[in-house]
Amino acid sequence: MRITVKKFIKIKIALMLFKNNKFSIEQASDFSNLSLYDFMDECKKQQILVISYDDGELENEMKLMNKIEYSQQEKSKNKFSLFSGIWKDRDITQKSIRKQAWNISIK
Repeated sequence: MRITVKKFIKIKIALMLFKNNKFSIEQASDFSNLSLYDFMDECKKQQILVISYDDGELENEMKLMNKIEYSQQEKSKNKFSLFSGIWKDRDITQKSIRKQAWNISIK
């Protein structure tokens, strides 16, 4: 696909302004007359990070992810504990189940 010099310059300016945090990604894609995805593709070609975190944001994201993961682990523990007592006094090994199913003795 061929582009005009004017379009090429607009894309380069938008990339530069986005890279220097003068434009948001939406502003840069609008300025360059590219769709958001096409602008992101141009960023990738120019090795410009589309998503960047400062240290505080990254730390907050990690804390949030750990909270969510811990919460999900606790929920799954609680679901299992509701049924864990059902099989308490029963032999549910594979060997025992096969023996009962086939009514044979397995050594």
